[in-house]
Amino acid sequence: MIDLIDKSKNIGVNTLIDKINEVILKIDQDLKAKSDKISAIETNVVAIDQDLKEKTDKISAIQIDVAAIKAVEPIT
Repeated sequence: MIDLIDKSKNIGVNTLIDKINEVILKIDQDLKAKSDKISAIETNVVAIDQDLKEKTDKISAIQIDVAAIKAVEPIT
């Protein structure tokens, strides 16, 4: 827990408000950094998903080609 008040000193309300604002700013900065990381991860997931779809489509096309070849050329 963050100690907002130095108990050995008598601080005023404005000083306490300043300390609270500093803590809020730090939390806000941390949340923004984490949000940016999540956005980057989401972008990577979308790219991976697209790549996987393209590879799946290629595999399907190859399977269709193999089936067509088998239908035309009997296996001996």
